[in-house]
Amino acid sequence: MRADFSAVPKTAPAFLSAILCICIAACKSTPKQPAVQPNKTQAIEAPLPPPTLDDVRAKVDSIYHGALKVDEPRKPKFLVGDFNGDNSQDILVAVRPAPTRLADLNSDLAAWIVEDPRLIWVPDPSRVVQRMPPARPHPARIQAGNRLWAIIHGFRENGWRNPMATQSYLLVNVAANGLQQESARQASTEFEQSPLPLGIQYLLRYHGEVLRETIGRRAYLLYWTGGHYARTKIETARAVPQKLAGDRGKAKEASRRQGD
Repeated sequence: MRADFSAVPKTAPAFLSAILCICIAACKSTPKQPAVQPNKTQAIEAPLPPPTLDDVRAKVDSIYHGALKVDEPRKPKFLVGDFNGDNSQDILVAVRPAPTRLADLNSDLAAWIVEDPRLIWVPDPSRVVQRMPPARPHPARIQAGNRLWAIIHGFRENGWRNPMATQSYLLVNVAANGLQQESARQASTEFEQSPLPLGIQYLLRYHGEVLRETIGRRAYLLYWTGGHYARTKIETARAVPQKLAGDRGKAKEASRRQGD
């Protein structure tokens, strides 16, 4: 069986050839577009706005559903910072428990972690072999009237404001007022002894922040260990030169007496 091409117009091949030539010419004449370079100015994330008390109340309610309330008379009411060193903004909030919700706050099934920073054991990085302390028979518990601090960890660029940011720690036996924040790198200069606690080393890698606590005349740091919030005593660097100066003065006095 033979195909009959008699119905095809004779001008069709010429017409198709003309269209093909135009397409080829257009492709050759189209200039190559340069690769789009990211705008460095746009790449920098805009800082998050400072939180309002209403923002903080709403976040606490979204996690604790009335079991905790913001303790407004305390100072500070809240602080924002990167306390676990993951480059996402966290928030520390002064809170008080609802007396009728203690069972919920202390439940083993709760979505938050209750801990006492004084009892968190941090291994000494200078020792290869070390003995762990005995296990505590009872975990940290929240009692009526406790003045607590809730630390809500942030998630991604929106930090603690992100609806998915629900990981939180409830800290007991911490000073009720006067907590201050500072960078871990700044705090590390205030330690007389080396090496630094393991948690501080962790934060230095990620430029996290720590919390300063003062009880009486003693200063402490609350810091993230990678899984808990621990507390360690600090002595300011300003005290070191004074101590050395006193030791040198005593040595000179002893040398003078020997010369006499």
